[in-house]
Amino acid sequence: MKFDRFFSSEYQETPMGYSTYFAPAFMSHSCLPNADWVNDPEGNFVLKCRRVINTGDEVCVSYLSEEALLDTTKTRVDDLSSTKGFVCTCPRCDADVDPSRVFACPSCSVGEVVLPSKAPLMSDDEEAIGTDSFDPLSSCSMCGCELSRNGFKSCLKIESRIDAVLKSLESKSLTRHNAGELLSSLDVKQLRKLCSLGTHDKHGLSAKLLHILADYYVFTKEYSEAIECVDIFIEFCERVYDGLNGAHAWALEEKGDILLEKATYKVLTIRDITKFRDFSSQSIRRMFFHNAFTPQEKSTLRSSGVLESYEKAADELKLLFGDWHEYYTKVYDKIIKVGRPDMVFASILFG
Repeated sequence: MKFDRFFSSEYQETPMGYSTYFAPAFMSHSCLPNADWVNDPEGNFVLKCRRVINTGDEVCVSYLSEEALLDTTKTRVDDLSSTKGFVCTCPRCDADVDPSRVFACPSCSVGEVVLPSKAPLMSDDEEAIGTDSFDPLSSCSMCGCELSRNGFKSCLKIESRIDAVLKSLESKSLTRHNAGELLSSLDVKQLRKLCSLGTHDKHGLSAKLLHILADYYVFTKEYSEAIECVDIFIEFCERVYDGLNGAHAWALEEKGDILLEKATYKVLTIRDITKFRDFSSQSIRRMFFHNAFTPQEKSTLRSSGVLESYEKAADELKLLFGDWHEYYTKVYDKIIKVGRPDMVFASILFG
């Protein structure tokens, strides 16, 4: 028996069970959907608009998760073909170039080349990699040199290497609590160099890798580096996906978390650097919600840009999932607690 996974925004590798849905089965897929659907607290089917829908437009949802919508065109097409049995021809998949596959120009290293949407992956067979079916190859944005076949293969090798590293880190369940134990500073420097020199940090895999490395920087309290990594991922989301996207909203929420921890740590170390220097990430965040600050310190915390990031995330999550969904209510609770620092909270946020 086969099951179509029409709703993948809450995808899990080891689901508790499977279910089939009647209403979503009548809607086609698009990698740039103008609608999505959720179940309200009573279990009712709710169809939500996520883009402008004009009279006569087909209402489409995504069969892919929010994160998977940011994958390369070739990856999305292959995934849908293997799991859903069709070849996607939506506007994003049918575009001439794939904005998520950006590389430093092999000729000048300064400019960038963007691969065609139909360009194969390194995992494809040699015949596919050598084919002319996706000509013309891209030209550099700076020097104007057309990407040669050898240059194209070099780009695929860089892409494959970053992909292998990304999958390895994902398999280790790296978090801000253990990142410093799983990665060394040399490891991180080499990975940053790979992403920067090979793709100018603009390839989708590079952006996702840097997003993961943000946890390492939080672990080591290099908060500015962590925020830079998250910002690169946020910029990537905005560049390749024109519309509401859950991964973008969750990254904004994460940025707010890091900004709050950074500001809290700064206040604590000004107060007593010896006492608080070695506090863990979790302990630092708990200090804020224990209301252990003077009015002046609270003002410093509130002016750190935390609320702006949380509010942007909340606005997007509310539109995507509804004001009843835990994705939204979790961020809304953070906004209330950061916006009212005079309150004493029994519950500790973030876990």
